[in-house]
Amino acid sequence: MYQRPDTIIPMKDLLSFELKKTKSFIFNRFGYIEFKTREDSPDDRMENLHQVFANPKALVVVSKALYLDMLRAKTLIEQYMADIPPQEVNVQHPNPPSIPSSSASLANALEELRKGAELRDAGIITDEEFEKLKRKLMNA
Repeated sequence: MYQRPDTIIPMKDLLSFELKKTKSFIFNRFGYIEFKTREDSPDDRMENLHQVFANPKALVVVSKALYLDMLRAKTLIEQYMADIPPQEVNVQHPNPPSIPSSSASLANALEELRKGAELRDAGIITDEEFEKLKRKLMNA
């Protein structure tokens, strides 16, 4: 997989995560991954391999194993995106963190924390985004 380690996309800016192919991928049958963000323009096309490599929000998938890994990452990202509010507000709460009262709420909070840790460990979200998620879950 071709990577640009200096490209960081915050989860709050991510609109979609798509696995795609172009007609010109003769040697690469697995295609590429495109991250769509709020700041993308309709002119950001990727119709050939050169355009994909030039786009900092795209990764070329070169093997079936990496393609399967990206499918799993896509599922985790979509689950995480579905669980976060559309507008994440950074508000300091005067009360100390509280543990959810019911066992169902606690189980849900722990599951969300586990998902967040998986995303952090996979390098999909930053430590800062994980800490925000943890604070949000502790204050729920």
